[in-house]
Amino acid sequence: MNTRLVLFLSIIFALLFASLSCDIRGFKDQPYETPRAFVETPSSPADSPVEISYRIVDLQSRTCSISVEYTLDGGGSWNTCTPAAGAQTSNLSSGYFPGMQHSFSWDAALDIGNLTGQAVKIRFEATSAGDYGTSGVTNRFYMTGGTGTGTGTGTGTGTGTGTGTGTGTGTGTGTGTGTGTGGVNPPFGGSSDGSGGASPVDGTETNMYGTPGNLIVPASYNQSNPNEFMLIFSGTEGKDAMTTNIQGMKGSLGIADYIFVILDGRFVAATDGENALAWVRANYNIDNDKTYLLGESAGTAAALQLGFQTRQSYFAAYWANDVVTSGTPSQTAAELGFAPWGNAGPGGNFADANIIVDGMRNAGYRLPADAPYSGPGSTSHGTWDQFEAALSFFVGKTRY
Repeated sequence: MNTRLVLFLSIIFALLFASLSCDIRGFKDQPYETPRAFVETPSSPADSPVEISYRIVDLQSRTCSISVEYTLDGGGSWNTCTPAAGAQTSNLSSGYFPGMQHSFSWDAALDIGNLTGQAVKIRFEATSAGDYGTSGVTNRFYMTGGTGTGTGTGTGTGTGTGTGTGTGTGTGTGTGTGTGTGGVNPPFGGSSDGSGGASPVDGTETNMYGTPGNLIVPASYNQSNPNEFMLIFSGTEGKDAMTTNIQGMKGSLGIADYIFVILDGRFVAATDGENALAWVRANYNIDNDKTYLLGESAGTAAALQLGFQTRQSYFAAYWANDVVTSGTPSQTAAELGFAPWGNAGPGGNFADANIIVDGMRNAGYRLPADAPYSGPGSTSHGTWDQFEAALSFFVGKTRY
């Protein structure tokens, strides 16, 4: 018994000595490196300047600095965020979890230029005395509106910010437009990665950031795969009749799997097209290189403004059909970084159709041999033959 008792006590003392010589987990082994930034995702759609709330956690409660970056390609590349006036990036307080609350204001318009529809993530990294902690990244959110830093032309009512030339009457809030930097906008080979949209949708009128449009989403839509998208400005028949036409014809023309938005060309402007484009890209996964524009009759002017001026770089192909006015592209293919496809269906108005096509040709657009269209139905306004040729034109067209 005595021998067993001595042996038992020896084991206990050995274990106690071993425990005292070891570090206690949880004090030395931190669950993450500090200082650490916890970042809240801004609501979509966000406008510039973008206000981003974040917290800094540090076990030593040190004074910290932050670096802030953005990505437009899901994290493939990161660029520095320009702070808006008054934004603080140094001498920031920190503390134990949940940390000290701060806010950063990002001048997105200066960094991106053309904001609408951009899918963005923001990354924060906190530092103190040379120690770099665990970075914090927002979820993807989407941009709309904003101010531009490039040049452009436009007409309309309201006032806006940005550089460029234009005419306008009255007062109100406008949207500045400009040319983005850092490559083609939106980037080649990517998609909007939008989510949350219903599928299928059979022509239901939908509020798209204040603009009513009829939405068609095919049953084949899969959020994991980028999808073709066509934006249509209707003629005098209105958006409901145009929606019925598309539903009846798309199955036989190779465009059955497209997502469509049809706007009423009698009553809308280019800004409504901007709203629709941004909304669809935010709610559906739209292929950056397979987005198309069709302007019909009464919708000619708004489509020209959208396709040639404010959102020129978004469209792989643009057909102006049954034209009632004319316009020319604001940027050349060299300036855009790619050569869009284009054509016009005269519907008897060859004078305006020729101005549009000549403008496309001079800008380096890719045109079919028959431009402007001179096939069946080209000499009369509102023919089915020309409309069918217009819809068939888009099949297989890409920006690259």
